[in-house]
Amino acid sequence: MERLGIIGAAWRRITTQGLRRFQIPETRLDEELPRLKAALGVDELVYLSTCNRVEILFSRALRPGQPTLLELRRRAFTYLTGDEPPPGEAARCLKVWAGEGALEHLLLVASGLDSAQLGEREIRGQLRQAHRQADHLGVSGPLLDWTVERALQLARHVERETELATGRVSLAGIGFDAVDRHLAERPGAVAVVGVSAMTERCGIWLRSQKVPCLVVNRGEERGRALANRLQAPFARLDQFRRRPWACAFGLPSRMAAVVTATGSSEPVFGRGELKRLTRAAGAPPLLVDFGVPSDVDARAARKLGACHLDMESINRSAEASRSRRRDELAAARSLVDSALIEIRNEASKRALTPVFTQLTDRYRQTAEESAARLVRRELRHLSEDERRAVERFAVGLAKRFAHLPVVGLRALAAEHGLDAADTFLAASDGESAWGLRGEGPEDGGDR
Repeated sequence: MERLGIIGAAWRRITTQGLRRFQIPETRLDEELPRLKAALGVDELVYLSTCNRVEILFSRALRPGQPTLLELRRRAFTYLTGDEPPPGEAARCLKVWAGEGALEHLLLVASGLDSAQLGEREIRGQLRQAHRQADHLGVSGPLLDWTVERALQLARHVERETELATGRVSLAGIGFDAVDRHLAERPGAVAVVGVSAMTERCGIWLRSQKVPCLVVNRGEERGRALANRLQAPFARLDQFRRRPWACAFGLPSRMAAVVTATGSSEPVFGRGELKRLTRAAGAPPLLVDFGVPSDVDARAARKLGACHLDMESINRSAEASRSRRRDELAAARSLVDSALIEIRNEASKRALTPVFTQLTDRYRQTAEESAARLVRRELRHLSEDERRAVERFAVGLAKRFAHLPVVGLRALAAEHGLDAADTFLAASDGESAWGLRGEGPEDGGDR
């Protein structure tokens, strides 16, 4: 686990709007992730970006001359923002975790325990998708593949064993509750704007509630595909912004709410668009805004008297519910702590297994060579069967001698970590230490 690291930013630290500086547009991920990996100088990388966080998972060989974690943080800041950080700015915006601390952070994130809404499910799917993309681009690798899979396994275990994930625990669920309450007072249709995981979930929920909806998107192909899945009409975003009443023609009721998540860098619903929506609906609609940055001009919404639920307010609502879920949080945290111990021990075994094999092979090889030399020089009078018996005895004795350092190293790593085992090997057997660090003489030269 010592090779594992994370550089991350979350809404608690810099707000959801501040996250925008560190988010790579989805359309550029294929070209940017290999470049980010090269800029950091790491061996493996997974980039996770959501509406509330950016996490760069990485692994690197523990060879001399490697950049420090603080240097990696500065490089990440510079690459993602395009600017050198002023003094203290990288530390203010980005946090770093290493080794077991990085593993613990990943487990908490995957299980929804670091989310604004405890136990949220979306993060699990987002982490899985981020890993799939990294794997497709060839920037992930064996250590991150294994670590992410273990984190996802734990997340499923936490969901099964606790009540954190019962009911509407996701950020999307908070938005759905707001729509539900609004429609109870003022029934009508809902416009789902943008194609994203949030809007698709909303559309599926609306359909299950038999609420009529209109799918709106800038791109026609993706928008119509979502509309077909939801069995709903479709409108292009530019048309909906200009003439919402025409786009809603044929719906059984007026537009009562808008749920939006477009990924636009500027508000798509300003003063003019909101006035037209209000005229078409007969009253200011509810605006559930999952956009980061916001899709809705908050000032214009306030002036019109519209209820605007943006990501900041959704996060505040989620934070307020944390105290009500304290008992379940304690149970989930206990599962994370147990998993942390299990994964750490399993990781130590995985890292040490090739070293143990190498160590045992070297004992055996030394015994075979010594026995052959003894038989050739001093025991030439022995028969062939007697010579083989001597060689078998030597090899068996070598295996017994190899067992002692193997057992000791395993206990040392379990109790004090791989660094302690590496120190022992470096002092007694440099080649095995190279194997433990994931490198060889050709990578690091003479130690």
